[in-house]
Amino acid sequence: MEKLPRVVNEKIAAKLLGLSVTTLRNWRCLRKGPPYLKFGAAVRYRLTDLKEFAMRHRVEPPFRGSHHLLRPKEKYRRVLNADSKGTDAGAQDGMETKTTARHVG
Repeated sequence: MEKLPRVVNEKIAAKLLGLSVTTLRNWRCLRKGPPYLKFGAAVRYRLTDLKEFAMRHRVEPPFRGSHHLLRPKEKYRRVLNADSKGTDAGAQDGMETKTTARHVG
């Protein structure tokens, strides 16, 4: 069985994280992103550091049944739906809308 290397170059690190090499380089300049090792001009990433970095950015999906918490309230939903149809839903809710005419001359 072949042993995996403990450190990888930036090209492999980017591929493992699903990022571009440019992103990793920018993050290094901004002092963000995964920790890295520097040997002269060579930059290397430890596999354990890449895994820990990825796990720190893991997002859990919302709990089941929470989809209703993410939906806008009914009155806002009506406004959003009407707006996409090109009507003035604000008048339905008793809200006045201001229209400004612009004279171009």
